[in-house]
Amino acid sequence: MRALPANPVASGTSLRFPVWFLVMLGTLVLPQAPSAGVATEDVDVLGRELDGATVRLSEYRGRAVVLAFWASWCSPCRTELPKLEAMQRLFGKDKVVVFAINSHEDAKAARRGLRSWGLKADMTVVLDKRGRLARKLGVRGVPATLLLGPQGELRWSASGYSRGAMDQLVREVHTVIKSAPPSAGAAQP
Repeated sequence: MRALPANPVASGTSLRFPVWFLVMLGTLVLPQAPSAGVATEDVDVLGRELDGATVRLSEYRGRAVVLAFWASWCSPCRTELPKLEAMQRLFGKDKVVVFAINSHEDAKAARRGLRSWGLKADMTVVLDKRGRLARKLGVRGVPATLLLGPQGELRWSASGYSRGAMDQLVREVHTVIKSAPPSAGAAQP
């Protein structure tokens, strides 16, 4: 068997895959984030935390809320979650709440993933074992990240992970914080 060169384009060889096949593969595999038309007001119960406590979105009104869908087998999630955890610490839970929503796995798999990635779980980990929340919000893959405004409205979303998307998320969080009333998050848990 012949090995592929490091840069097949520069060496003049072809990869022998039709372009249409790669395009089709990308549309099947790449995660898709919901569009701005998703009705987040229909969602209150996000799921259960690892300890079994029910998480209700309504308890976090007045703050920016980040919903980050992930799975323990997802390599880009492994890059994204520590950055979201750092963002949670930077802004503080009084202004921004990050929910790391484990998609289609049980608590054991979620804990194992977090532990293997060295995360301290400063953000709240929520289980979506059957993918119900993901379906309600139009999420069709991981990682997918949604930013909700103080009233629960969808302000921004992204699918997959990129440094540019993470930078954009931080800018959007700043915008949401600036637009929230000064005491919006003060009285909530």
